[in-house]
Amino acid sequence: MDQMDTYLYVKKGEAYPALLLTAGKQYTRVPAWEPAKLAARIAQERGSERVTLLRLYEGGHGSGTAEETIAYYTDPFAFLLWQLVYL
Repeated sequence: MDQMDTYLYVKKGEAYPALLLTAGKQYTRVPAWEPAKLAARIAQERGSERVTLLRLYEGGHGSGTAEETIAYYTDPFAFLLWQLVYL
């Protein structure tokens, strides 16, 4: 199962692109601490000035409030547009 753990493949000094990682506090298959741990490691080891953001949602896969569901589907587009402006 370790082959699927992205955390183990983070390399020091690698120029990773800007990343938006998401986690649902109520999502039972992937605990919220796993993407948080990955975000921290990439931010620490990264060899570039690109950002690493972690977005926490109450639910998981759109199971929260209507506002949170909208944010769940629109946040990646907003992040992409933000990064395209700063290329």
